[in-house]
Order: sequence, then C-alpha cells, then structure tokens
Amino acid sequence: MSIFKKITHVFLRLEKLLAEQYGQSKASFFAFMMIRIMVTAVLIISIISGRFEVLNLCILTLILLMVPAFIERTLNADLPTHFEVFILLFIFSAQMLGELCAFYIKFPWWDTMLHGTSGFI
Repeated sequence: MSIFKKITHVFLRLEKLLAEQYGQSKASFFAFMMIRIMVTAVLIISIISGRFEVLNLCILTLILLMVPAFIERTLNADLPTHFEVFILLFIFSAQMLGELCAFYIKFPWWDTMLHGTSGFI
C-alpha cells in the first residue's frame, strides 16, 4: 500500500507542475490535456486488452508530451504558445496516429508530411 501512495504522490506532484506550466496559456493547456486524455484512454484499453506493445507506445507518448514543459523549466526559456501546440500535435500525429492507427500504411504521404513539418519545427 505504501508504494501505491508514493506513486500517487509523484503523479499528483507532476500534475501540479504541469498545471502551472500549461496554465499560463489556455491553448497549450487545452491541447495538452485533450491529447493526454486520448493517450491515457488508449493506455487503459491496452492494459485491459493485454496489448503491451500499445502500452509501451502510450507511455513513450506521455513522456514525450512533457518535453516542451521540461525544456521551458530546465532552460528557463519561454516557448511561444503556437510552437508548443505544434510540437504536441506533431508528437501525437507521429506516435498515436502514425504508429498506432497505422497512418503510415493507410496514407502514403503521412511520413512525408511529418518529415516536412519537422523541418519547420
């Protein structure tokens, strides 16, 4: 039971830090929360269905979604809101749509589009 309390404490602390970070901009906070809710829903479904490769992809995506906030905190930099939202959407498009929903296979131009947009980033 003690380990559960520690994990819960870490998640609550992380939640507070993310709310502080993304609370400054409503657009980036909304994008971050909506994407995070979708990824978390897929994560829960993958646990229930026993698809652990999807679970790993969801965990990786959740970690990558925290990169802009981590960069701003550690480098003491202020990323523009549009840039943050663009990065979050790019991560979601590459990881969840591209890999999980097989957009790389369904749409031949998907990989080219993501590589083109990554050049703008």
